[in-house]
This record gives sequence, C-alpha cells and structure tokens, in this order.
Amino acid sequence: MKFITCRHGRRTTWGAVTQDGEGVVDLGRRFPEVADLSAALEVDRLSEARDAAGWAEADFPLSEVTFDRTIPHPKKIFCIGVNYGGRAGEYADPSSSSNPSVFVRFPESLTGHGQGLVRPPESEQLDYEGEIVAVIGKRGRRIPRQEAREHIAGLTLGNEGTIRDWLRHAKFNVTQGKNWERSGSMGPWLVTLDEIGDFEDLRLQTRVNGQLRQDDSPATMAFPIEWAPFGDEGQPRTHEWWRQYKVVDVPAGSLECKNIAAQLLESMDTVAVVNVSRIQHRFFWR
Repeated sequence: MKFITCRHGRRTTWGAVTQDGEGVVDLGRRFPEVADLSAALEVDRLSEARDAAGWAEADFPLSEVTFDRTIPHPKKIFCIGVNYGGRAGEYADPSSSSNPSVFVRFPESLTGHGQGLVRPPESEQLDYEGEIVAVIGKRGRRIPRQEAREHIAGLTLGNEGTIRDWLRHAKFNVTQGKNWERSGSMGPWLVTLDEIGDFEDLRLQTRVNGQLRQDDSPATMAFPIEWAPFGDEGQPRTHEWWRQYKVVDVPAGSLECKNIAAQLLESMDTVAVVNVSRIQHRFFWR
C-alpha cells in the first residue's frame, strides 16, 4: 500500500492511495486521534490503517492533493554517502572502508513531491542526488541483519539536493551543504514492503529534463539497506534505528566532480527520480 502526507482544500492530512492510483482514502478523517503519518508509525497503527484503507472508497482524487514531506516529523535522518558501486572513483580519495560514511539531514531541508526546491542566494551550485529512502517503523537495537527488514515500514524516494560548494568550506563539511531549507525532497508516498520484493532487484533512475543521469541498483551498494556492523561479541547488529528514515546514498555516476557545471540545476529544471518497481518521484526547482 502507498501512504501519503498531503494537503486537500484547507486541510493537511494523511491517507492511502487507492489500488487504481486515482484516489485517496483520508486516514486522518478515519483516525482523528492519529495526528499524521509520523504518529501512525510511532504508535504502531500503520497495519490498522492499511486494513481500513483496503476496503474503503476514495474520499477525493489524487490529482487534487498537494504533496507534503511523506514523513512529516522524522526523529532522525541518517544519510549514507558514496555508497553505490563506482561512486568512490568520483573523488580524489577512492579508498574503501569497512564502515559507512554517515551524515545527517534536518527535516526542514526536505520538502514534498512536486514542490519547488530552493537554491539560496549564497550559492549557484544546487545539484541533485536520487535516493532510496528506508523508513524505519519498529524500534530496535543490535538487530541481526536477517531481521532488519522486520523493522522497515517501507520505502520512499528522495532528491538529496546539495549546495555543492558549501561541502568544501572546510576539511569535513558535508552537513552545511546538505541542510539548506527546502533544498531536497522526499516522496511521493511510503510504499509498504508487501509491494516490494528483494531490495537488490530494485532499479533507481534519475532524469533531468528527460535526460538519464543516474541508473543503478541497490545490488551495487557497499553497505546494503539491511547492513549491520559487527559487535565485539562477533554478532551482527545494526545501530539503534527508531521511527526515522535512513537515506541510502545515490547511484553511480551521479556527479562528476571535475565537471560540476554540467550537473548543476537551472531555474525551472525538472528532476525525476524513478524506481521502476512501483514508486516514483518528480521534483521542480524554481
């Protein structure tokens, strides 16, 4: 099932997309005690909401909604950098590591599907990075890798937009280049895992004005979505993921660092991030 956060008329609500993809079941109206999709995850009501939406008729057409950030109040946003096969070759130091490169984003840096991204006046270097976003819906700690999928509520997509020159203001400077307000986006919906097979079978593509710029699969990830580091006792475990979403880094060839100008966005460019297995996302920058 596909869950969304949206505005319809003067209301902000959360809902489920009907099977025909044309309508929205208003779950905010059916579950008034659950404020939004973040709250539904936190109080473990997503399965109940899915059951209610499964038999209900649409309350309004999908075409009438404005999409907001799919998870309106994420607790933590972890991003895994330089993760797909071939990405290390884009950087001066191509060395590999046994641990992932992790940075964070703040919720205000991400907007909803179909809304304009904002390039700040402090820079002309806004670029794009297509992402698979894993939404964690079940609390856990030291989770064996074979159980990791049980803690994932579903997947969505992201444009991990970056103010590229602000990554280079100091030696270790990823955070400020990644957290300008409304510089990135996520959505359009959260797809539950019953609609998704093996993660490695997914395909992620990004197009700018129709031109294919990214094309890769989680099968090439150095650190897969279910990746778990090993503890001192030799048992696999993950970090403490709890009702947050983890952004898995971009596909190979997304940015040639020696040719930045060719990759930067211009006013009214359209960026489309598409996963051919049932989830898609488009972004407009203005």
